[in-house]
Amino acid sequence: SLTRFSYINGAEDFLRFIRSPDYFGYSREITLIDRVGSQISPRIRNDSQIIDLGPGDGQKAIRLRTNLNGRISDYLAFDMSQQMLNAARISQDIAIPNINREYVLCDFSNRDELRRELARGNHRDRLFLLLGNTLTNEVDMGNFLQNFRLIVNQTNRCRNYLLLGVELLAQDINQIVREYRSEENYVLTFRPLETLGVNRQDGVIDSPLSRAGNASGGTLRNAPVRRIIRRPGIYDGSVYQSACR
Repeated sequence: SLTRFSYINGAEDFLRFIRSPDYFGYSREITLIDRVGSQISPRIRNDSQIIDLGPGDGQKAIRLRTNLNGRISDYLAFDMSQQMLNAARISQDIAIPNINREYVLCDFSNRDELRRELARGNHRDRLFLLLGNTLTNEVDMGNFLQNFRLIVNQTNRCRNYLLLGVELLAQDINQIVREYRSEENYVLTFRPLETLGVNRQDGVIDSPLSRAGNASGGTLRNAPVRRIIRRPGIYDGSVYQSACR
């Protein structure tokens, strides 16, 4: 997926996207983390480790660690973008300064690289975080998760847990369209394409939805949003009003 390359030199673009007033997926996930923290806490033993794959701005791990009542003693973040690792470190230096933290430049989509990094650690209970857009950046999510489970079990004899999040979509179609056709998302999506010589003027971001709703305020049922590039057209910042046909 080209999208995962948006973050290599685009940390500031990504942070602007998740903090933009039109994007609610970030705040929805924070709310869910706060809600399920008390349910997760009894399962996690003391001296456990969080391993954060694609930490973003680091805030989700901070909230989760707080909700786990001090059971986490170590934190390990993997990302293929040094800029994103730096962003997570800065926020966590203030919020969780008193636990062991490590930020590793790692393409965890590469099985050999992931296995090598996980094998370095001590055997202990581990809570893996795959939140936000991390999983949906994979071309084949099912294949990635199968390989991920195999590697995790091969590299740790203690308990392994996975907190998995996918893009949390609104029920209102216009809200979904507004989130994904924002200027911030457009900049982020086109970043890797521009390195291949594709300019913004070459297309627009399209959001094909199912017939379950309508563009005048219907609800969404079993209709995932995909981000594709459609030619020709020039993005003008307007809301896409013909999402369903």
